[in-house]
Amino acid sequence: MLSQQLIESYLGFTVVRPISHKIIGITILKPYANIPSESLWGKRSYNVHVLGLEFDFESLAFQEQDGALSACATAAIWSILSKTNSLNYTLLKTPNQITKDAAIVANKGGRLFPNKGLVIEQICTSIYKAGLDTELVRGTVKDDIRYKALIAREENLCDKNLPEYIQEYNSKDYVSAEQLQNIVNAYSKLGIPILAVIQPEKDCDLHAVTISGHKNKEVNFEDISLFHHEAITRVYAHDDQWGPFSKLNISDKKDYGIDTIWTEDNNGHSKILSIIIPVNRKVRINHDDIREVLIGIHIILPELINPAGKYKNTYDYYVINSNDYKSALRIDPAVSEDQKITFIHKSLPRYIWIISAYLEDEKIVDLIFDATDVNSNMYGIYKVYYNEHKKSIEEIIKNVPKDEVTKLINWVKKERPHLKFNPGYISNFLMKL
Repeated sequence: MLSQQLIESYLGFTVVRPISHKIIGITILKPYANIPSESLWGKRSYNVHVLGLEFDFESLAFQEQDGALSACATAAIWSILSKTNSLNYTLLKTPNQITKDAAIVANKGGRLFPNKGLVIEQICTSIYKAGLDTELVRGTVKDDIRYKALIAREENLCDKNLPEYIQEYNSKDYVSAEQLQNIVNAYSKLGIPILAVIQPEKDCDLHAVTISGHKNKEVNFEDISLFHHEAITRVYAHDDQWGPFSKLNISDKKDYGIDTIWTEDNNGHSKILSIIIPVNRKVRINHDDIREVLIGIHIILPELINPAGKYKNTYDYYVINSNDYKSALRIDPAVSEDQKITFIHKSLPRYIWIISAYLEDEKIVDLIFDATDVNSNMYGIYKVYYNEHKKSIEEIIKNVPKDEVTKLINWVKKERPHLKFNPGYISNFLMKL
């Protein structure tokens, strides 16, 4: 009876360091009960023994920076490697090893230990030496609020001062909430936590957190303008100053689109300056590459199947292990048995990008691309139709005159010269695959 009570009430463990401050060592706690299990894609399984009892639960390891061997970035990388080690992608390194991997000397040429923090390049170097590649997203939105404040402090902004102000202004670009939603949605199905560099409050030092989950609001197609990642309302992150699974809300009430645990009870404003996405080295096509393809698809596909614009088209896109995609497809009632049998027997690259197209509130097709190729040679390799749309869509596309397709391609080239992807390739994929 006592054993059963202990099993039901056990929440995890923490190691208390024998030092006067920064005392929280390795900590593995069950997530908050109100966070759905499927929301935490960065967690892994742990097996713990206490008093002769064995506990199995899912979480993600956490620890506080110690201020000597590690700062916040090292603690964030350590949590990432805790997950990727369970996937057999990397070794699980100590904070000391992670910091040593980052550089020979500190950023400004001083000693590496005691460590005062890592810069972006050092973070990426350390992750690379652990066995992963990184995708770096820097802020692209101009901080107009800060820029106006800088100008307001100088009544006579003469030309000689302008470069200094512009430099400070440009260095404070931030990652928008929409960029955060896009990245989290696009890479979450790989199951690898994502590192974000934030400025918790105005004039604060930069800080690194580890994103390991997100929450979607319930929406219908009318609430989505174009992309399904717009439904993300919150991400969960390990913040070594606050604890595991801290919330970061998407909020239009804050200047920079996010409301963190640092600012939720005051009038402060947090912002994200960079996002570092660790990926398996076989994933060579990134979210920018596939988004260019999606832009072309959004121009061409509606013209082929919805020319009158009677219905609303929306999209979702993400990268996933092809075996995980096959497993999900096997149990999806919206896909015909014939398609399932054909698809699960196909030889696929290890990782694939999926672009899901919706008509109103119904998914109609998944367009599948090889994520392991290079962007100059990226192939669409297959299509999976949903809800018996295969016959109707193929019939519509088949009946589109070839000269009309040619006109459409030429129109896209003329009207959208900035499009990086060849519209002829996209229409070929849609019509012939």
